[in-house]
Amino acid sequence: MKAVGAPHGTSLTVDQVISGGLTGLLAMTPAPPAVRAAAFRALASLPEVRNLGRVDGGQGLLITDNGATIKLVLDPATSRIRSSTYTGKGEKVTGGDTVDAAEWTNVGPPR
Repeated sequence: MKAVGAPHGTSLTVDQVISGGLTGLLAMTPAPPAVRAAAFRALASLPEVRNLGRVDGGQGLLITDNGATIKLVLDPATSRIRSSTYTGKGEKVTGGDTVDAAEWTNVGPPR
């Protein structure tokens, strides 16, 4: 894929930008099940994404990105990201067994 401009003088491919956007949508955006399913299908179609099958805690995806890897563990029942591990350039950052939930509500914040 053609490289596109990115901050700090780096260069990303279109697929890398799409994969980052889809991962962000799945991790932090409230979206109905049909939208989440479409995002997972689009993510799975990218060449840098590999299905790891059943892993401890759910379904595993491995995303390679400019020499780094991101391992996601998805909860098949809720389609939420259960944990994430980023490894690259001598560092490893694990998101652990946490669930970031973003959902729609009609209730305002407490006063």
